[in-house]
Amino acid sequence: MRRTYRFEGSSVSEAIAKAEETLKVSRENMNIEVVKKDRRGFLGLGRTRAVIKVTLIDPRSGSVREDKGDGQLNRLILEAAEEVTEDHDGLVGVKDGCIIVIPPTGNGRFPVVVPCPGMRLKVNGINCTKRTVVTDRDSIECEVVATEEQKLFEVEVSKDGFCAYLTVYPPVKIVKRLRDSEPVTELELAVDEFVEPLPPLSVTEALEALREKGVVYGLDEEKVEQAVLRHSGIRVAVAFGKPAVPGKNGYLDLVFKRRVKAASERNKKIKIDFRELAAFELVEVGEVIARIIDPVQGQPGMTVTGKEIPCGVAKPVQFNVGQGVRQVDDRLIATISGRPKVTGSLVEVLPQLVIEGDVDLSTGNIKFSGDVFIQGGVAPGMTVRAEGMVMISGIVEKACVIAGDGVISLNSVLNSRVRAGGESAELGKVLPLAKQILHDLEILSDAVEQVNLRLQWRGEEPVQAGRIVEVLIERKLRELPRMAKEVLEICEQKGLHLEAGEVKLFQSIGDFVLHPLSSLVSGEADQVRQLVVDLKEWISNVEDRMKRKSEVYLRYAVNSEVYATGSITVDGQGCFNTLLSSGDRVTVKGEPGVFRGGQIIAANEVYIKELGSEAGALTKVDVREDRRVVCERILGSTLIGIGRRSVRIDEPRRSLVVWMDKDRRIRMR
Repeated sequence: MRRTYRFEGSSVSEAIAKAEETLKVSRENMNIEVVKKDRRGFLGLGRTRAVIKVTLIDPRSGSVREDKGDGQLNRLILEAAEEVTEDHDGLVGVKDGCIIVIPPTGNGRFPVVVPCPGMRLKVNGINCTKRTVVTDRDSIECEVVATEEQKLFEVEVSKDGFCAYLTVYPPVKIVKRLRDSEPVTELELAVDEFVEPLPPLSVTEALEALREKGVVYGLDEEKVEQAVLRHSGIRVAVAFGKPAVPGKNGYLDLVFKRRVKAASERNKKIKIDFRELAAFELVEVGEVIARIIDPVQGQPGMTVTGKEIPCGVAKPVQFNVGQGVRQVDDRLIATISGRPKVTGSLVEVLPQLVIEGDVDLSTGNIKFSGDVFIQGGVAPGMTVRAEGMVMISGIVEKACVIAGDGVISLNSVLNSRVRAGGESAELGKVLPLAKQILHDLEILSDAVEQVNLRLQWRGEEPVQAGRIVEVLIERKLRELPRMAKEVLEICEQKGLHLEAGEVKLFQSIGDFVLHPLSSLVSGEADQVRQLVVDLKEWISNVEDRMKRKSEVYLRYAVNSEVYATGSITVDGQGCFNTLLSSGDRVTVKGEPGVFRGGQIIAANEVYIKELGSEAGALTKVDVREDRRVVCERILGSTLIGIGRRSVRIDEPRRSLVVWMDKDRRIRMR
C-alpha cells in the first residue's frame, strides 16, 4: 500500500525541510505534492501555512513505496507532536489603530511594543514609556496625543491701539493616527499625520470676528478680503487708528538782527570767531526784539477700538518784560540800545557801557548792570564788574574782571583774576573735591552704623565711631585726608567768596577727617550723618548757582586764574602757570596753543594742542571719571587726573587720548 505523509510549515521550503528531518529521507527520494501554498494575509489576519503531501520513492526501482503499517494513525500522531512541540515567537501588530497580539507557541518569546513620541501607551492601566512585553491577555490602550486645534484666523490689536491685524491660516487641520503595522516580534509604534480640509473662512465671518474684538474704526474691508482670499498665515494690517496731532505751545520768535560790536580801530586786524563765542547781539531803540506767536491747538486721535486720544491743550507763551523792553500788541520792542537777553521767562535789554580808553585811576573801578566794552585795557589794581558781558581789547594786568554772562579778552591777561558767571565761578574749583569727599563720607557714615549693628547682634560692646573712622581712613580711604587739606587750603585763598557757614562746614569736615578720635565725642553716628547732609546741601546749592553757563574767551594768559561756570576757550599763544577752572569743557588751541605749568580743572572734556614742558614745573589736568583728555602733543612733566586716578607722563608723546575704563583704570592711546 502506498503511504502518503502530510507536512505543514510557514512556507513550502520549511514544510519540505520538516519532511526530510522526520522521514530521514533526502528530497530526491520524495514525491512532493503542494496541497496549499502559504499566504501572508493582512496584518496577520487570514494568514495560512503551506501544506504538502509526500510519498517515498524506492531508490532501487524508482517506484513509490507501499506503506505496510497503519500509516494513517502514524501520520496523525506525527502531525500532533509537531504542532505541540514547535516553538514560535509571539507577534504584535497594528490594524485600524488597534494593537493585536498573537501569543507565542512552545518556548517562543512574547512580543515587545516600543512607544513613540506623540502617543500614550497603557498596558493594564499603567503608562508605559519604554519597551514593554505584551500578551494576548493584556488590556492595551494606545491613545494618540491630539494636536492643538488649528485656528482658521487670529485677530490682534497693537498695544497702542493704532493698528489691528488679521491672520488667516490655510483651511486645513492636521489629524494624527497610529500607523498600521504587520505583526512582528518587536513593534516600534509610529504616528502618521494627515491633512484634512476645512470649510474656508468667509469675508463676513472675518469682519464679524474683528467687530467682536472691538475693532470699529479705520477698518479697511479691501485688506480684509485680500487676507481671507490668500489665507497664507501672514499677519495683515486691516485697520488703522488716527494718532493725535499735538498742538504747539505759543513761543517768542526772536527776530532781532545779530550784530557784533566792532572793536576799536586799533584792534580791527584781530581775527576772532564770534559765532563760537555766542557773541554780542545788539538792538537799537525801537527795534523789534521778538514776536509773540500764539498757540496752535492740536487734533485728538482715535484708536481702532474707538477710544479717543487726547491731544492736550496748547498753552500761550509765558514771559515777563524786563528793563529796556516794551510790549506792543504781538511784539516786544527795545526801548534802549543794548544787548537783548532772555533768561528763563524774563526778556530784557541790557544797557551798554563803552570805555573808550583804559580802565585806570582816571575811570575808577567799573561796576555796571549791563554789558561793558573796554576799548583799552585794565590797569593794575583795578576791578571791572558787570552783570552782563565784558569785552576787553587791551591788556589786563594785575586786575580783576568779574562778569555775570561772559568775558572776552582779545589781548593778554597777566597776573590777573577773571571770573565768568559771577562770584560762584570760583566754586567750580572746590566742587569736584567736595563730591569726592561726599562719596567717602557716605562710606564712613554707613560703616559706623553697620559695624555697631553687627557687634550688637553678636552681644558685644559697640566701638567708638572715631575709632572706626580712623581704621577706614588708614586702610581704605587714604586719599580722604589729602582732599580735606586741599579744600581747606582753597578756602583760605584770598578772593574765594565763601560765607562763614560754608567755611565752617569745610573746617568741621577737616577736623573730622584729620582728627576723628577727638572730633567725635557724643552722638557719634548723628555727627557723621549730619556732615553728609550738610555737604550734600552745599553741593546742590553750588550746582544751582553754576547752572548759568557763562563762558570765557582769551588769547594769552600768564600767572593768572580764570574761572567760568561754562566753557573756557584759549585761542592763541596759550597759557603759562595759569589756573583754568571750568564748569564745562576747556579748549586750548590756536598758534601755538600751549598750556604749560599751572592746572586745568574741568567738568567736561579737555582738548589741548600742546601740553606740559620738557623740563620745568609740573602741569596738571583734572577731569571727571566719565570724561576724556585729548592732547595733540605732550612734552612731558604732566600729571593727568581722571576722577581719583592719575597718570604721570614724562616722555614726549603725540596724539594722546586719556580716559577711564569701566574697571576704573586709566587708559591711553
